[in-house]
Amino acid sequence: MEPTADQENTKAALADDVLKGADAIAEFLFGRDDPTRNRRRVYYLAQRCKLPIFRFGAVLHARKSTLMEFIAGQETKALIPPEDSAAEGNAAEPASAGTAEGDAGEPVPATS
Repeated sequence: MEPTADQENTKAALADDVLKGADAIAEFLFGRDDPTRNRRRVYYLAQRCKLPIFRFGAVLHARKSTLMEFIAGQETKALIPPEDSAAEGNAAEPASAGTAEGDAGEPVPATS
């Protein structure tokens, strides 16, 4: 049975999206500067589960689209610090409500 045009397009799109090997992943993420150092960075981040990668045998692979989504998610986390998001959630409460003085004179959030 011959593959259909849609199957061929899917294979081509997948092949274009997959990076094979730490060198290819490093070049995609960090550019061509200092390839040995950047390759080690990829292995380090992969070991620490900080990159969305997968392995076929001993070879690291990553999808360009998944890496781009991962980077966009990291940028979003960096733009919204946790203390700002907590303050926004309590914006409707008056400043004096929900806090009490602790032993050290610092505000202590009230528990509900």
